[in-house]
Amino acid sequence: MTYSIQKIEYLIDQQKFNLIINILNHEQEKNDLSYYFLAKCYLLQENYLLAYENIQKAVNISPYGFYKNDIFSVLLNELSTCGKIETNRQKIIIDSYDKFSTHARAIYPFADCITLSELEKLNYLKADYFIIPNWLSPSHPIYEKIEELNIPVISMIVDRIIHAEEHIKPNLIYADLIVCMENYAVELYKKQGFENVIYIPCAGSVGYDPYIYPPIKTEKKYDLVFLGNIKSNYTNYIYNNRKKILDKLEELQNKYNILIKSTPSYNEYVTLTSEARICLDSTIDSKALNYRVFQAMGMGVLCFSEDDNDMVKELYTDKKDLVLYNTDNLEILINYYLNNQEESNKIAKNGQIKTTQNYTHYHFIKQVIDEANKMDLKKSQKKNLSQNTISMYKGIMYYYKKDYIKAISYFEKIINNNNNEKNNNIFVQKLCLYEENKSQELEFEINNIFKNNENNVLIAFNYYIFLFFIKKEPDKNLIANIKSKLESKQFDYTGLIFLPKNQPDFELFYKLNHGEIIFEHGINSEIFINNFYLLLLKIIETFR
Repeated sequence: MTYSIQKIEYLIDQQKFNLIINILNHEQEKNDLSYYFLAKCYLLQENYLLAYENIQKAVNISPYGFYKNDIFSVLLNELSTCGKIETNRQKIIIDSYDKFSTHARAIYPFADCITLSELEKLNYLKADYFIIPNWLSPSHPIYEKIEELNIPVISMIVDRIIHAEEHIKPNLIYADLIVCMENYAVELYKKQGFENVIYIPCAGSVGYDPYIYPPIKTEKKYDLVFLGNIKSNYTNYIYNNRKKILDKLEELQNKYNILIKSTPSYNEYVTLTSEARICLDSTIDSKALNYRVFQAMGMGVLCFSEDDNDMVKELYTDKKDLVLYNTDNLEILINYYLNNQEESNKIAKNGQIKTTQNYTHYHFIKQVIDEANKMDLKKSQKKNLSQNTISMYKGIMYYYKKDYIKAISYFEKIINNNNNEKNNNIFVQKLCLYEENKSQELEFEINNIFKNNENNVLIAFNYYIFLFFIKKEPDKNLIANIKSKLESKQFDYTGLIFLPKNQPDFELFYKLNHGEIIFEHGINSEIFINNFYLLLLKIIETFR
């Protein structure tokens, strides 16, 4: 622009709209910023059609980046939903309460994005899709409106290891299209009876965001940086491969300036990444795609990723876009690329171009919507489940939402009072309630439930967790009895496990391993049940 941004903004404050329009229209070559200010001036003059046309021109030039991101969240969306003009754009309700959220901004260039906080104001206008950018989690506020909205629900599932059970069971009730972040997870959902299941890298949700992680030119202070989860009481069980890599990095710290740090605050994360010559990626043992791969490359930093990660290799080429490593060659590669800066810079630049042109949130989410448009999601694929099954799944949903009383009410709707899973799940809710208020009445009830269900191996197991973590009174005889039953395979059901709030490592350990079992064997198969109880044996070993 021939005029400075500050000058244009000053003229807008002075309401010199026609002057700005004349100035910008006389520019021979307009950029996205020119069209942005034209759109803003026309909007302030209530010339909605011209405002919309100029926004569209700006979007076509640069779908993700403008001087201010309110080009998406205020101008474009305000015009599209104001009723003053007909845009023929799709309407997508998103689970965010924030117009400036990453996923909202990614949607604005190609569709109208309506946040949950806008639903009341817009009087539940008819939308094309409700899209969940992370997962249809059991704590999601949309459950209160999802049946009333009666529109197709797209659930994009990420973090599969940790949240597997929470993903699958709510999706069985509500999702019309499931987007998996791993190609092999598609078959898992299809085995549960779903037809509309697709694979898109990172489930369309974990791409690069140039607003949140902008390229920063700064002095390189570190040879290599690793930022992520490092230590846990269950490290050997959860981060087995990562621990080997971190041990190797610690050996090399006397040769190179290597920073190993638990995930810091946002500002520090951006700063430390930009200050690194090499950003090292190490996944949890599932070999999935980490956000840090896109962050590092999008910021223009050379990325090292594990050479057995097929998910990364599907998107990027070794020694062209990034560098693939293993524990055996890590030191050789670090030394080579630190001493060959021109080659390092070339690879980093290639990775940045490939990421910003293909793997932003905008690219991934647009791919999700394009795929959804090819399907007839108006005819819901939701399964015809029995009332007992719905009550079980909704009870689990409210357990994870921490509404234990409501969870109990759903479990009690299950007709069969001798249902072992039902009884155990109610027992778990009682344990959670006791953890919150330590009532003597609840403790008496918990002890009675255990005494009346001593042959219920899961109730016994959960009672031991209660004694171990909450009461600090571990019972060696009880744990020996549980172990004996598990080893003799005296069981025929699964159910909830009590996860004390002040034990995040224990919760992570359980969820990771449970998620792996679900994704390998599906839900409630005989093989799944056997492996579930092997996991309980594995947990027992950690109590020693």
